[in-house]
Amino acid sequence: MTLVKAREAAAAVRFDADYPVENTARGDAYLFKDSLLRSGLVIDENITPGIDKKLKQVCKNLAVPEDCVNAFVYADPNIQASSVSLSKEECVLQFSSALLNQLDEEEIAFVMGHELGHFVLEHVGMHENDMAAESFVKNRAQEISADRLGLLGCGDLNASLRAMIKTVSGLESRMLKFDVGQFLSQVNQLASPSTGEAFHNTHPSILIRARALLWFSSTNIHNTFPAEINDDLVEDADKKVQQDLDKYVDVGFKKRVDEVKSDIVMWLAARKILDDGVFDDAEKDKFAGLFGNQMLDKLALFIEEHELAKARSHAAEKLDTARFELEKLIPHSFEKTYVNLQAKVQNFF
Repeated sequence: MTLVKAREAAAAVRFDADYPVENTARGDAYLFKDSLLRSGLVIDENITPGIDKKLKQVCKNLAVPEDCVNAFVYADPNIQASSVSLSKEECVLQFSSALLNQLDEEEIAFVMGHELGHFVLEHVGMHENDMAAESFVKNRAQEISADRLGLLGCGDLNASLRAMIKTVSGLESRMLKFDVGQFLSQVNQLASPSTGEAFHNTHPSILIRARALLWFSSTNIHNTFPAEINDDLVEDADKKVQQDLDKYVDVGFKKRVDEVKSDIVMWLAARKILDDGVFDDAEKDKFAGLFGNQMLDKLALFIEEHELAKARSHAAEKLDTARFELEKLIPHSFEKTYVNLQAKVQNFF
């Protein structure tokens, strides 16, 4: 199977919130590879035969041509792995010595599949000058997709979950009894799940990622991929994963976006009312239907106490402030979102 076909198969299991964007390779791609040749160890059949064999099996499971992949191990006491695209057709996978020493071969296969998933799905990581909360949400969604490719590359749910538990704990097998249910039950011990996780986390917590992988595994696609993929089952898993993310991870971000969108709709409605200079009973009923009687009373009092021109100016200023705040939160989807909000007000009035 070609890389194009592999990408088509991978796209069919991509998490819905991980929408595809154009990826660009590193400008210094081959200098980067040269630096790894100098400072790391190439994973190949001659010097790391066991690891190389497992990598080739993962490539086969994901239908990725082996010649697309360069893999290295480097000395580091931290559990780390990464994927870097040299071009659209070639990538570099890096694994720390701590990771390879700590995980068994099947667990390593999950990490290999995860990192290869980033390449196959053409993921774009965080850019240094892009600190928008929306970008971090997308980056976290990419990790959900990559975990799915990790499972598909590994082919073993238990090994995939063991890799996650070892990663989050830093413990070796001899120190662990692998009780996935007990690990997942930690979510029920959260004192304040509605707090969510930090806006600027590039990854969801391992706890939530493990839950997401279980939702995906319920589709049984890891036993039929790439020959058979049930789109309806993937969609159902996506909904359950999104519910978890909304509840435990992105709750603060979602809440703030909804608040600002509500402000924009309110000031768009107020501006529309003020533009015609008449605040009639029909408009009052519609405004109250959207924002409640308390907000209606405040708007009516403001219009009563100020000149029409001043009221219009105030509404315009408030709208600009809310627009600016929303654009900071969701710069990539702002234009489309704002057009939809305008249409909502236009249709309502």
